[in-house]
Amino acid sequence: RRGSFGANVGRAVRGMCELIDRQGYGEQFRQGICAGQVNAIMDLGTDLGLCAPADMTSGQAYRVVVKYIDNHPARQNEMFTELAWEALRKAWPCPKY
Repeated sequence: RRGSFGANVGRAVRGMCELIDRQGYGEQFRQGICAGQVNAIMDLGTDLGLCAPADMTSGQAYRVVVKYIDNHPARQNEMFTELAWEALRKAWPCPKY
């Protein structure tokens, strides 16, 4: 699915996530878009099939998402939240019961 809101597509928010990792929090509003979406996904965790370890940091989650989008350049115009969820779920899947 293609994103209709240009600022929320993978490539745009990916850059915001990279800024957090590279510079720390400097451009708070733009970086907050990344942080808010990634942290919301992490908070929903097991409801979304995501079982990150207790000691996982936000920085690790941002790096996982950036790397996933970089590794899927044909999908960078899709909605960021979908790409981030896929990236995090693949990095830390819940065990099958």
